[in-house]
Amino acid sequence: MPYTTELATRAGVKRLNDKQQGTLKRGLMRRSIRMIRSSISLSGGKNKKPAIFEPDTVPQVFDQALFLEKLKEHQAGNNSITYEIWDFGGEKVLQNFNDLFLTQNSVCICVFDMREVLNDNRGEYCKTILNWLNRISVHAPDSPIILCGSYLDKIKLKKEWDKINKTLNKRLKLAENFENVPKIDGRWFLPVSNTRNKNAFVHLRKEVNRVTFQQKFIKEPVSMRWTKVLDDLMEERGKAWVSLLDVYKIGTINGLRNSEIDVMLRFFSDTGVLVYLSSTEVLRSMVILEPQWLTNQLGKVIRNREVHALSENESDAKAIQESGYEKFLVSGFASHNLLSCLWKDKQTTDFMMELMRHTLLMSDWNEYFIIPCMNMNIESNINIGKGPKCSFCFSGSILPDEVFHRLVCLCVDYSSYIYGAKEPLIGGNQAKVWFGASDVICLQKIDDRIGLVVETDNECSLSVYRCLRMMKAMLGKINEDFMNGELSWYMEFEKGISYENARKNKKLQKWFAEEKRQQKEVAISVRDVDLQIFLENLRGVQVI
Repeated sequence: MPYTTELATRAGVKRLNDKQQGTLKRGLMRRSIRMIRSSISLSGGKNKKPAIFEPDTVPQVFDQALFLEKLKEHQAGNNSITYEIWDFGGEKVLQNFNDLFLTQNSVCICVFDMREVLNDNRGEYCKTILNWLNRISVHAPDSPIILCGSYLDKIKLKKEWDKINKTLNKRLKLAENFENVPKIDGRWFLPVSNTRNKNAFVHLRKEVNRVTFQQKFIKEPVSMRWTKVLDDLMEERGKAWVSLLDVYKIGTINGLRNSEIDVMLRFFSDTGVLVYLSSTEVLRSMVILEPQWLTNQLGKVIRNREVHALSENESDAKAIQESGYEKFLVSGFASHNLLSCLWKDKQTTDFMMELMRHTLLMSDWNEYFIIPCMNMNIESNINIGKGPKCSFCFSGSILPDEVFHRLVCLCVDYSSYIYGAKEPLIGGNQAKVWFGASDVICLQKIDDRIGLVVETDNECSLSVYRCLRMMKAMLGKINEDFMNGELSWYMEFEKGISYENARKNKKLQKWFAEEKRQQKEVAISVRDVDLQIFLENLRGVQVI
């Protein structure tokens, strides 16, 4: 199974020991040496730009010895980079929240098994590699991606490497579609060994450094005020997260306005220092200081049963089992009691539930919580009834599984507000959700398309049209909030009829009937809209 490692780069990071003085006791200088150089010269010297800090405040804010040491290193040409390494699991179920951590200012290493590219099933294996490349390109479009082929100790012949190189370029279309994948020694990948072959990893390290130094972000000067605020935040490392209001207070003390603090937090989030999710007001209210803590909490719920089985030694294992754990693994339905057992304390449970709701990893349904990605590998036996059909086609674009799961979450969220709606059925890449007592939508993901069937008692044109309108709005919301607007699709109706031709087809007018009534509708944008407001305004809304 291919997997990805992301290197979030922070140049010149320095940890001070207890004997060193100054306010900055932990985590100083998280950007390039150029930042150090610029900051020094701004407080005196040839550079006459406005000072980031006044000259007489620098000794009070930064340890002078460290400050001069970094300047000396820069003058000697000893530029250094410190990498923070994040390992992304290759299991499909874990990919549902990887997009929360992929950062723009990073270098990604995609590791694959060279033996798999040579065997008879290489077509399917290459699709998995392509899925990773597409995923990174959406969420971190400017990040270089280094392809690493493992098992060099097994695949030793250069003619085999050449065959792998040809297969990768042909099936992944690297030369055409992925400018961010560099060639290494004339090949699209670097062979490495899982054994103690130091030379291979020395080569990899040199390549990582080479592409990192080519990135623009590594040379950007950063305000010393920002590094001071970051250091003050790191003093809170005992906490998993702090409120945005607390960050504003720290920023104000250091002379920053709230608008600049928002920019600063997005920047530090892109470098992997912290996690700042700004798509909704609820998410903006919390700044996560320990990204690994967040990953661990998500992994307690979104887990691969075979790979991350519940250990008998895990604390509260008995209570977890008695709270419906086995049912959750096969249905995706979790009780509040189960989530409380998995996350242990109330504060963590409340925070994680809010996070998963607003990132569309979980939906509320009566006394349960539905996590669609948990039953993606379960064989579905959902009966898809008869009714008007159409498809959203993503050919030429990408369609990760998590887009479908988030669409199901939105449908369940919407359904939970409607009187008479029955419990949704979810299994594999299928879902059946009731929009009231009689209107039912059936969704199915097949390869690069999502099929929609509207089951209704009387095939009321108004119901069919509204279901289509809501699906378009929901996909638009997912695209804006979670896919950086990179999703693109077109629609097809029965017998492959295009959207434009369907509007002219009399037999398909049920999909468009309400458009011709010219009723004035409240318009809403899917951009920059809180999830709950979006759901509340979805009915009777014109999508723009």
